Amino acid sequence: MKPRNGIHEARQIEGTLARLDLCAGIDPQTVRELALQAQILRVTRGQAIVRRGEKASSVFAVLSGSLKTCLQHGNGCEAILGLLGAGATVGMAASVLDRPSRVDLVALEESVLVAVGAGALLAQMRRDARLAHNVAHDLATKSQLLLTQFEDTMLPMQQRLATYLDSLAEPTPAPQVWTARLPVSKTVVAAHLGMKKETLSRLLQRLARRGVIRVARREITILDRARLAEASSDRARDA
Repeated sequence: MKPRNGIHEARQIEGTLARLDLCAGIDPQTVRELALQAQILRVTRGQAIVRRGEKASSVFAVLSGSLKTCLQHGNGCEAILGLLGAGATVGMAASVLDRPSRVDLVALEESVLVAVGAGALLAQMRRDARLAHNVAHDLATKSQLLLTQFEDTMLPMQQRLATYLDSLAEPTPAPQVWTARLPVSKTVVAAHLGMKKETLSRLLQRLARRGVIRVARREITILDRARLAEASSDRARDA
């Protein structure tokens, strides 16, 4: 992938990279060199950026929009492994190992990405120990996250949902009230949690009836986070 950056675009890329955890604490010159070897990609909803089995020639950072990593099954079903929003990076393992991608990477909406060539990243890692450390930390963190997600698939569905909502919780100005905004549609969230959309809606309604949450489209207001935590550890059978 050959960079074709104008001055404005190069500065935008540099600013984006500088805000990533990947570039935390590294020499500004290293960020600049990476930016010069990167480019901005604009993708449309449903567009596949990388398909399973294709060589991943870049690491992608999400500037705006959202993506999913998924596995397609022969029966037309898919398993959504990850949901990625602004600031997320993806494609690190395949790029560093120079291996084909193990998953599909697909845009969930119109998105803007920064693509850093794998060769440029590896070259800078050899020169900047901090960058190499950050890449190793990224790979280790995502490995642990995958294990956690695998463990979650064995939980009852109510626990899966409650744990997911709690992970999204952000404080609001109102005391003891939190909000969890679903980053994507309920259909995609349901697939990510390994359930049908109808099941997700039923479980949300159940929590709402209990006074734990209030649902308004993608905005989930958490009225009682302590009870949500109880639901996330509740081993009761899903009705």
